[in-house]
Amino acid sequence: METLVPVFNKSGWHFEQLKRVGQVAIYKRTNIENPTVIYFETIYIVIQKEKVTRIAGNVVKFASQEIYPSSEQFGLFGKCCVSLEKAEQYYREFTVGNVLQQTITSDSMSPLI
Repeated sequence: METLVPVFNKSGWHFEQLKRVGQVAIYKRTNIENPTVIYFETIYIVIQKEKVTRIAGNVVKFASQEIYPSSEQFGLFGKCCVSLEKAEQYYREFTVGNVLQQTITSDSMSPLI
């Protein structure tokens, strides 16, 4: 399975992983054009299952991979805030007992902790 990279750029933002245990991570999100704009995101890393599809008549297989929660999944799989302290608080809440009972997949719509 392909793991979520710790540093990446997307939609004008630079993401840097600060902390991760299992499927819970904190990312620092910095605006590329204005680096003084910074947010912190505490997330459950979603596992996208392997899938096979047909594209232009060809069968294409996509391996399972870890993905950053989509905008629609935030609130359930992620929290955004302006302070690292608040992100750490969410991190502690997300890792209650430090054990995730079940892998969170793109098919499941509620985190099980």
